[in-house]
Amino acid sequence: MRFGDAATVALLEMLLALGCKLENITAKVFGGSALFRAKDRYAESLGAKNVAAAIQLMENAGIPIVAQETGGDHGRKVIFDTDDGVAWSRRV
Repeated sequence: MRFGDAATVALLEMLLALGCKLENITAKVFGGSALFRAKDRYAESLGAKNVAAAIQLMENAGIPIVAQETGGDHGRKVIFDTDDGVAWSRRV
């Protein structure tokens, strides 16, 4: 999915449909950079809006955010290890 608000809702619905229990879910939020915006206009960017939507959804669902790497003017590569569930990002 292309937009953070719809993608985050869809992911949560899929996890719950697979039998995940809400109380066992934690979140890490990555992304939201604004590559083509001036720093003083970040709040208006799509990246900022996607981050805000993801954080709001986690708060509304009662899912704690255990790590966050968002914003800035650079891209990120997110790595998710499906064997152990570890996720991290690095700057690109």
